[in-house]
Amino acid sequence: MKHVLAIALTLAAGAAQAQMPYPLPPAALPNKAALPPLEFDKPFTGKLKVIRGDKFLMDRLCPKTAFTPALGCSYSANDFSECVVIMAEDGIIYDAGWSPQIVWAS
Repeated sequence: MKHVLAIALTLAAGAAQAQMPYPLPPAALPNKAALPPLEFDKPFTGKLKVIRGDKFLMDRLCPKTAFTPALGCSYSANDFSECVVIMAEDGIIYDAGWSPQIVWAS
């Protein structure tokens, strides 16, 4: 019975560890200019459409950046009444060393 309990605890610890959030990469520190200035960190009040894309879509819809493919981009109407956000799929973002939460927030 002791062995079964030990195995169960080991599996539970491994599962808990796998759910840990990804740490913020060094490039995301506020003074590194990877994230937008705080004055732009506010809710969008217009119509918002979000498109999640694979590498093919990101290469076609977003301008070239230091990340290949780009992790995200956006296009807004001239009067800012609507905005389309194109964001890479989670796997692409994690492979680049970021988390979807920080990419969405930027």
